[in-house]
Amino acid sequence: MARRRFVNLPAALALSAGLAVLPMGCLEEDALAAAIQQASADLQGLAAPGSAVPGDDLRERTYTEAIAALRPHLSDGSPAQQAAAWLLIGQAELGLAAEPLDAAADARREAIQGVNAIRSRLESHSRTVALAAAAESFDPGPEIEALRASIAERAESIRAVEAEDEALRARIAEFESRAAEAREAETGFRNAEAELRERALSLSAQDGLPLIREASVQRGRADELAAQADRSLAEADALRPGVSAFEGEIDRLSQQRTLLESSIASLETQARDTAGEASRYRAEAEAIAMDIVEAAASADAYRTGVLEPAAAAAESALETAATSAGRAAAGNRAGSKLLSAEIDHAHGGLALAQAATLDTLAEAMAEAARRTGQADAGIADTIEQVRASAAAARERGTEALRSARDGYESASVRGEAGERIGSAIDEITRTLGEPVESDEASDDGTP
Repeated sequence: MARRRFVNLPAALALSAGLAVLPMGCLEEDALAAAIQQASADLQGLAAPGSAVPGDDLRERTYTEAIAALRPHLSDGSPAQQAAAWLLIGQAELGLAAEPLDAAADARREAIQGVNAIRSRLESHSRTVALAAAAESFDPGPEIEALRASIAERAESIRAVEAEDEALRARIAEFESRAAEAREAETGFRNAEAELRERALSLSAQDGLPLIREASVQRGRADELAAQADRSLAEADALRPGVSAFEGEIDRLSQQRTLLESSIASLETQARDTAGEASRYRAEAEAIAMDIVEAAASADAYRTGVLEPAAAAAESALETAATSAGRAAAGNRAGSKLLSAEIDHAHGGLALAQAATLDTLAEAMAEAARRTGQADAGIADTIEQVRASAAAARERGTEALRSARDGYESASVRGEAGERIGSAIDEITRTLGEPVESDEASDDGTP
């Protein structure tokens, strides 16, 4: 599975804050100074504007090598140098935390798939129990006209759903067409960019500069079209579940119509078969109930065996980075606070995502226990454990986000970087369910 790398929004801010107190003239030509210079260049090179996106192996190797180069010299140099080294180590360790963070995200996705399996079986169980109840209450009286009316209603419902389904498919096709047009236009700009850059290679740096600038413009247009295509495809993807829902509804209605038509044809003979039919449905519901119990047990085993260990590993990686960032406080308090805030921000997002997943799992397990009549002490204890784990994760996440916000707010960063930190503060505040200043101002109409 391709992993989505963790993006450190204020990472460059934390790094520059750590080195800002060390003018070049103050860095003596010693081993620590050389290691700081090299590590700083390597880490900044990973996110240098205009450079190729570094692969996972290169990132991990760069982070690991930076840490290995700096650690042997941490007892050398001035306090400012040592602080810079610890900030670089913390930044590299935060980069290395991307892998366990991705693993934790993958584990959460897998856990949700387990929850979806439970819910799917619950829906099947509900339908089957409903069929059993209907069979048990079957009255072989003269109800043919009522059945025909029900069939007509379902046919009308099917036509209505089919009309909605057709309209939804048309919208999806429209978004896909927009995406295709954007992709085609994007290709043209990409080709133009490549041609300009190739022409620039045959010229001197000065003569080729206009071509390079024009190539950048072409690339920007291509990127905009790519984003448009992605948005259109995202819109289409967001609508696709509706198609499945419509198909499922049509199937459900069609099945009901078939059952009703069959009832009309066999109404006279079904009286003696009703009890057996009800018994079969009950047996099927019981089998589904056992599947639900097994699915719930499997989901809980995944929680204890994969989900929670993955989250713990990610938290441990972030705590390692936080420890290094904290050690820089003696020589660079501002840089230490900013990097620590970034780490706390990541930690808070991780913990709250974990809490949400565990809440979902606990809810599904509780519903499974209620529906299947398996609400014994053991399952109740397990559900309580899941809920307790969710509450603990939520508390850790909330605490980490508050700490991150405090760190961001205490950072003296201006300009574009300051705006990005301000956005991060607003995001955290909203996540915590608290009003943002701009939101409060808009409540009374004040701009």
